[in-house]
Amino acid sequence: TKICGYFPSSPVAAARSYPNPPLDPAPDGRLDGASVRSACEASLRRLNTDRIDLMQIHWPDRYVPAFGMTTFHHDQKREGDVPIYETAEALKTLIDEGKIRYIGLSNESTLGVCKWVKACEELGIADKLATIQNSYSLLDRRFDS
Repeated sequence: TKICGYFPSSPVAAARSYPNPPLDPAPDGRLDGASVRSACEASLRRLNTDRIDLMQIHWPDRYVPAFGMTTFHHDQKREGDVPIYETAEALKTLIDEGKIRYIGLSNESTLGVCKWVKACEELGIADKLATIQNSYSLLDRRFDS
């Protein structure tokens, strides 16, 4: 299952109230500790299980060029992004509680992956960082070069 990163007025975050109606107004999607826990608990309820094998971070909390964009635009940087270490710490807590087995990354930059590896090493969960899923297709081959 996945956790979305920064997403203002997120319908995804609003749906975490399942089986109750979605939250109105919709909260922002973020990767802070409370949001990570909320996303995990909502996934466990929806999947009717007590453990998630792979919790994928769908996109970072900070600005990165994503979804086919290849150029970093400095004017799109945001203040107040949630540090990777904070997100990793929240995931470690859920791993320690037995609710998550492994962590995956999606749409992450090379620098971001390096920061994730460092944070997971510092927290003693480097072996739990298991997958990277970035855009790759016949049309998008930038990871070949």
